[in-house]
Amino acid sequence: MSSPFKASVVKAAQAGDERARDQLGHEALPLVHQLVGHALHGHPEVGAVVRETVRHVLDGLDELRRPADFRSYLLTTAVARIRFHADYVYDPALPRPDFDFVDLMISRLGLSGQHREVAEATRWVDREHHVLVPLWWLETTGELTRQEVVAALAVNSQQVDARIERMEYEWETARVVVRALSAEPPCVLLEQLVGGVGGWDGVPSPLWRERLAGHTYDCTVCSACATGLVPAGELVAGLAPVPVGARPDPAMASYSGSGGGGRDRARDARRRERRTNRRRALTVTAAVAALLTAAGMAHQVTNESDKDESRASSAVEPEALEPRSAASRTAESASPSPSRSSASPSPSPTRSPSKKAAEPSTSAPAPRPSTADPAPKPDPKPTADDPKPDGGGGFADQVTTLVNAERAKAGCGPVSANSQLQTAALRHSQDMAAKDYFDHNSPDGKDPGDRITAAGYRWTTYGENIARGQQTAAEVMKGWMNSPGHRANILNCAFKEIGIGVHDASGGPWWTQAFGARG
Repeated sequence: MSSPFKASVVKAAQAGDERARDQLGHEALPLVHQLVGHALHGHPEVGAVVRETVRHVLDGLDELRRPADFRSYLLTTAVARIRFHADYVYDPALPRPDFDFVDLMISRLGLSGQHREVAEATRWVDREHHVLVPLWWLETTGELTRQEVVAALAVNSQQVDARIERMEYEWETARVVVRALSAEPPCVLLEQLVGGVGGWDGVPSPLWRERLAGHTYDCTVCSACATGLVPAGELVAGLAPVPVGARPDPAMASYSGSGGGGRDRARDARRRERRTNRRRALTVTAAVAALLTAAGMAHQVTNESDKDESRASSAVEPEALEPRSAASRTAESASPSPSRSSASPSPSPTRSPSKKAAEPSTSAPAPRPSTADPAPKPDPKPTADDPKPDGGGGFADQVTTLVNAERAKAGCGPVSANSQLQTAALRHSQDMAAKDYFDHNSPDGKDPGDRITAAGYRWTTYGENIARGQQTAAEVMKGWMNSPGHRANILNCAFKEIGIGVHDASGGPWWTQAFGARG
């Protein structure tokens, strides 16, 4: 690769030609801006560091033995200045910039989709790789050679290869985190992790990269975010450099970065709006809430404040927030999650639970209001669509019919009811209600595969959806079909059988929908 810096201009600048010095400085700015801006994440001091770097280079031209080495000298100086300023720039006490270099790239280069995710993921790599990321980026886009990267880092090529391998691992992990954080509708369990006590402060960091990555690995909803990732090198290759002095378009920057300033504020605003809407709904249903037991009320308030998207589905329609009857209850579903194999998430035979399921009750008839009923809260008025507690019966048939109707539209064969899957589903719904949790993994560590196996089902693949609070088959199916992960389980053509269990208890009905196929 030929250097853009002409040897004749470098020689003239070394000889004291001011015009040549000015030309060299002007030509050096784009490269230094790319490197410093990216490495220091667009900190307000970036401009000063860029100017300081160029000044150091021009003042040290006498040390340059060969004019052809000017660019390597420029890169080495830039890396040294970045490291010199790093402690100050990375001081956690300093405010984060409104727009960082990633925002600039997204805005000025019009990045979207996986190109955008790759850019946002650079915020999450370890600090020791903050200089390596832009050097690798510039090499991949054709701006630098590997030899120049090695020289800039002042290490040998084997060490650079090893560092790049570690950086790429962090980067790929961060890409999954970025995708999970930006998913719409969001994963309920991920939002609980992020927004709970001691939760994430919104600033990308290696610590939270690993914490959130651990969730995405275990979560059957978020694990789908690891599928279909195009290699970062293919995405970065050919991207143009960010123009020097460019400012981001606020309309785009406000949504950039899974942990960046602008996008965090936009997401926080959406969360506040959703919470406000739910508080209004609670006000409307105050008369109903007053009839709930103290324990039930406390549980409902916890759901309202801590689970942003905890209704029938994270994509539930607004009417789900409105009271339907004096005994209506708040609907909630775990984030959608596609089934996955033991190796990776996929719509083909897989081995991963899905986090959204409903289970129709399969035993007793629906409770009717009665003065002799010791229940601490009013029971729903019986209707044809009310779930029968702990029984499959007609309600399971309704859900299965709706599932098969959707599968037919997608070209999948129907699933048939299986008593073993229904047993596994019902047990999970009962367990969630009894132990007051809402997850695919039980407090004792059992996952859907464990439960389905314990019920006697010899599976080659399985999936699970859970939900709570929905009053009818149509309501819970609407929520699931509006959620990509739940929908993926329902429309997984590899599944051949289904079991539905619904348990009517405080905080419910509690639903589990188990899918499977046998070898």
